Amino acid sequence: MKSISNSSTEPAAAAGFFGLVQAQNFQMVFYMLVALVIIWAILLMLSRSMRKQSLELREKVSHLSSELEKTKEAFEREIAEYRVQLHTANESQQWYRNIYETTGTATVIVEEDLMISMVNTEFERLTGFARNDIEGKVRWLSLVHPDDATFMEMYHVQRLLDPTSAPRSYEFHFLHNNGELRTAFTHVSVIPGTKRSIVSFLDITAQKSQEKEVRLLAHALKSVSDCVSVTDMQDNILFVNDAFLWVYGYERHEIIGKPTSMLRPKQNNISSSILEETLQGGWHGEMPNVRKDGSVFVIELSTSVVRDDSGEPVALVGVSTDISERRRVETQMRFQSDILGNVRDGVIVTDIGGRISYWNIGAELLFGYGADEMTGRSPAQLYESIDEQGVAELLADVLDGREGSSECSARRKDGTRVWVDMKTSIMRDAAGNPTGVLAMIKDMSERRKQEQRYAKLNECLLSFGTDPVQNINSLVALCGEELNAEVALYNRMEGLMLHSLGRWNAPDDFVALSPAEGHICADIIHDGQPDVRLLSDLHLGSYAETDPAVTKYGLRCYLGKPVIFGGACVGSLCVLYRENMQPSDEDKKLLSIVSSAIGVEEERKRAEDALRESEESYRSLFENNITGVYRSSIDGEILDCNAAFARLLGYDREQILGNGARTLYSSPDDRADFIAKLREHGTLSSHETRLVRNDHTEVWVLESARLMNDGLLLGTIADITHRKEAQVQMERYTDELEKLNTSKDKFFSIISHDLRSPLSTLLGYTDLLMNDVDGYDLETIKTMAGSMNGLTKRIHSLLENLLEWSRLQAGRMEYQPIKVDLHDVVQDAVELFQESALRKRLSIQNRLNGDAVVLADQRMLRSVVQNLISNALKFSRPGESIDIVAENTGSEIQLSVIDRGIGMSEQQLSKLFRIDVHSTTAGTADEQGSGLGLILCKELVELNKGRIWAHSASENGSTFTFTIPRWVAN
Repeated sequence: MKSISNSSTEPAAAAGFFGLVQAQNFQMVFYMLVALVIIWAILLMLSRSMRKQSLELREKVSHLSSELEKTKEAFEREIAEYRVQLHTANESQQWYRNIYETTGTATVIVEEDLMISMVNTEFERLTGFARNDIEGKVRWLSLVHPDDATFMEMYHVQRLLDPTSAPRSYEFHFLHNNGELRTAFTHVSVIPGTKRSIVSFLDITAQKSQEKEVRLLAHALKSVSDCVSVTDMQDNILFVNDAFLWVYGYERHEIIGKPTSMLRPKQNNISSSILEETLQGGWHGEMPNVRKDGSVFVIELSTSVVRDDSGEPVALVGVSTDISERRRVETQMRFQSDILGNVRDGVIVTDIGGRISYWNIGAELLFGYGADEMTGRSPAQLYESIDEQGVAELLADVLDGREGSSECSARRKDGTRVWVDMKTSIMRDAAGNPTGVLAMIKDMSERRKQEQRYAKLNECLLSFGTDPVQNINSLVALCGEELNAEVALYNRMEGLMLHSLGRWNAPDDFVALSPAEGHICADIIHDGQPDVRLLSDLHLGSYAETDPAVTKYGLRCYLGKPVIFGGACVGSLCVLYRENMQPSDEDKKLLSIVSSAIGVEEERKRAEDALRESEESYRSLFENNITGVYRSSIDGEILDCNAAFARLLGYDREQILGNGARTLYSSPDDRADFIAKLREHGTLSSHETRLVRNDHTEVWVLESARLMNDGLLLGTIADITHRKEAQVQMERYTDELEKLNTSKDKFFSIISHDLRSPLSTLLGYTDLLMNDVDGYDLETIKTMAGSMNGLTKRIHSLLENLLEWSRLQAGRMEYQPIKVDLHDVVQDAVELFQESALRKRLSIQNRLNGDAVVLADQRMLRSVVQNLISNALKFSRPGESIDIVAENTGSEIQLSVIDRGIGMSEQQLSKLFRIDVHSTTAGTADEQGSGLGLILCKELVELNKGRIWAHSASENGSTFTFTIPRWVAN
């Protein structure tokens, strides 16, 4: 539904209404003034008549005094006549006095000094003042509001001097006897022949209030964001507000007087049912509507009826709201609510007052409280370290934009502690106003447990001493404690015996060395599989008979992990329980880590034993090894080295001892990287690096090293310089071979497709002409000749590019740079393609000036420019233009060929200038190409020490840009 009138007619309508009211008031005042003028005119006439008669009477009395007796009858007749006239005058004066008193307009007679000399009954009623308290006692302006008294006094003075010099009608404010300020409309006239004024006025306070209300209503209707419309009883639109026009997309003149059916889809026109329900008390609901552009949207509509004084319906008012966005948001919110409701993490929403308004299933599982138990309550009861004040501060921080994450402890409904990670963020409505705080809460108890577990593990590892057996026992104890076991053991095979080298919480009578056969750990060691093993209900299995500890100590559950080093299983770490248990993934992970650490200690122990046993063998091997061997401190001081080490680096052994190893590396970063990896792993094998010989030449070596128990570094180096050189040469050969293969593939692709296709078509035309030339008319032959000419040109262009490209690949195109005026090169290319451009109705603009002078191979440069212009012509549409521009960037000239054609997608751009990707697109006139031109351009530009690139977007044209070194005189 739309508006009664447009913005220009609404004030006119209002003015017409108020004009009518004012006109009626003016008419009443005018009639009253006319009546008063007539009254005063009659009174004046009577006064003059009476004076005249009095003079005549005196003359008659004087003249007829002597004839008094004779004229007695005549005199009596004259006296009687005079009495009749006097009676008539009195009656007339009384009649006008009655009019003055009974008129509906408040009237005041004001003297020259503005003293009130007479008021009528309406004045008493309107002002609340009694006649006796006003007449002759109060000045007129004392009853007027001070803001209006000044100009009214000025008008009074002007009016006495010239009745036409001051306004006769205007509005003013007067004070009622009860102190109330009222508005009046007055008309003032000077009584002719006197200095007295007659003031008539009407109380228009209510009218003014109604005018204000009407103005406010009109402004509200124009400003309200809802769509407001008024229709007549035939469903034609009389009025719409600005919001209605904006939502529906119409101008006011396009919709006023039109039926509302134009706003509804044809299949959903329910105007009749809406009218019926509106007349019965109003209609409210949702329905589809149609905008001017044809788009359908959903509105929420409420209607009501407007009735006249007799109660008859005269119009319908509709207020509607576009709820399409609300529908979308509601759907999205339902979707999000469904998602949040099923998230396993806790999701809690609090309002800005700090009370819980949303509680998902994740929160219920985490804390044990249901949504009905927590909704409307403070989250402070959940946390151990956050009270009500803390919740308020947290809420204030989030509302101030300080969103964040924190870990804290909480209590479940059953009283158990849980560690949680709480991430808070602010929630806002569509207007951007904060509505609450969203808290995403994750159970961190398991992570905290693991952090503490690994902290203990790290502390254990850091506390290791030089005794591997003591270190192994520390690891076994840590494993038993953290896995809540009854007993923890590390068993290893020693011949046919099983030796419990590491023990924790073992019974006093436990035998550390026993025959291996039948023991669980012995079987696991022999099996050699690296997986964690879990065996439950041991008392019911075969091990109750073969493993004495099962029955003796009442063991029910075994959890073990083989200890592997050097590729062999050498032992087993196990924890034992008197009840069945189910380990978690983290439990298994801890068991694996401790098992690996024990393996390292076993390896270190065996290495130490082997080192002590073979010290002499080592020294012999050290001295006589053809590989360079050295021993140094971790900070780089070389403490010992063999002859091969010194010889490889060009030193005598005495020269190199005591020197810093870091000076031997080609780069300090190489040494730092080497030491960092060694510290991390303890050993480093086959690390390639470069060392500096005594003669300052570099040598590639393969370095291996180990951090020894005494904190020293033992390492070896082997010369791999020849291997590295051969590797680099092989990589270069491989790259060249790949390029040759790619070029070969590209060449054969062009020959097989782009060259064969037009040749096949050309051959077809020639066959047709040779076999039946007489069967074709001249126009057909011309058409065929034109096609053959185009194919020939295409083949010629392709062959030219192939020739140049093959010369480049064969290295037969020599780069001969000279001073070249880029403007002339571009101009020659523009003239070359001028005819092709005219046929396609295109324009080519050379916008270069004489400053674009470059150092380049002129023939190569000409080929690049021609290829780029040809490419732009191919993809431009009739009526478009191609611009060639250049920019001096200092050491280079940057030339760009800009077209406004069909452009390219990102995918097409990525295939440009690549020999390994066959990319070609038909032009706007179905021109064909091989994709070789841009590849040729790239190679020619790079040969001229430049760069080439392209910018483009679909349907927005393309810009190809390349750089060429600027020519400098010296």
